[in-house]
Amino acid sequence: MAERKEGYLEKRGKGSSALGRQNWKRRWFVLEGSSLSYYDKENSSKPIKSLPIRNSDTVEDFKFDKNSGHPPHTQWTFRLLTHKRVLEMCAETEGERLAWMNALRAHIKTSPDYTLAERSQ
Repeated sequence: MAERKEGYLEKRGKGSSALGRQNWKRRWFVLEGSSLSYYDKENSSKPIKSLPIRNSDTVEDFKFDKNSGHPPHTQWTFRLLTHKRVLEMCAETEGERLAWMNALRAHIKTSPDYTLAERSQ
């Protein structure tokens, strides 16, 4: 079983601002077992969302182009691709980004595959 990891990351929102930009929000993430949950704050008792982690999921490194108009703090970005969504996250440092990517990959490797019922949803 992969080790638990927790800490703050910024998560790219689905919505967009009046200027058409998607916003980034700082969230407390907890990766444990076959689940990645994120909370409003570290001491929040109920997650905003919990995502199942399966061995068919992937973690992707990606960088925004310097001239893309994205805020400079989004340079340490990565993605979790699941069968239902793409979750874009940003760490505060390159070291933290690599630590989260490695932790996610370890959890993916030890997690079960999706069931047929989950795939059809």
